[in-house]
Amino acid sequence: MPRRRLRLALALALASSACAGATLRRESAARIGCPADEVTVADYRSEDRGATWLATCDGRTYRCELADRQQGASCRPSAR
Repeated sequence: MPRRRLRLALALALASSACAGATLRRESAARIGCPADEVTVADYRSEDRGATWLATCDGRTYRCELADRQQGASCRPSAR
């Protein structure tokens, strides 16, 4: 029984992270001018004030943040 719960928890975590990744790719794509399927997301961090992540497309990396869901994300070129 405990293994079944663990498998269910892992499946739910993977499903929710996949959905979150797709959302971050779409949010980033709208700001950096790349198709969502060409954006990769890394270094996601969620904080009380919002979330930050790195979005990469065409060899360029952007630092993105989302502080207010109604206004959407903002992204700027990153030195990384």
